[in-house]
Amino acid sequence: MNNTARQHGLILASMLLLLSLLATLAIGVLWSLRAAESGASLARLSAQAFYAADSGIQWLRFDIAQRRDCPPSPQLLDGTELGLFDGSVTVYCRLDTHDDGGTPVRVYYLRADAERGARNHADAVSRRIDALLVE
Repeated sequence: MNNTARQHGLILASMLLLLSLLATLAIGVLWSLRAAESGASLARLSAQAFYAADSGIQWLRFDIAQRRDCPPSPQLLDGTELGLFDGSVTVYCRLDTHDDGGTPVRVYYLRADAERGARNHADAVSRRIDALLVE
């Protein structure tokens, strides 16, 4: 084998090594981009769940103002009806009355749970908000 053939073989082996390194680098970059995209999507869904739960609390406050009592609890609201979220919002209300030196005080314990997706699924999110309303 002459020197030229040996040099061509060395160049071919070097190019194959360089090509495999570049392919590995490209796969790593793509994997990283997909992970970042998935994280951003989950953050968006999490924010939607928070605002859906907050809407559930606001819905409870409005309903209490109308009827001066807790609505039937628990109550399931469709997140799409709230216009926020493709999931469900469950709201809870409990009323306690206390005597504050002869003045009755009504305390409403409010809770809203917003959920989307199956519990063990990768894109499942849930948020809970608790609130107190004192009259």
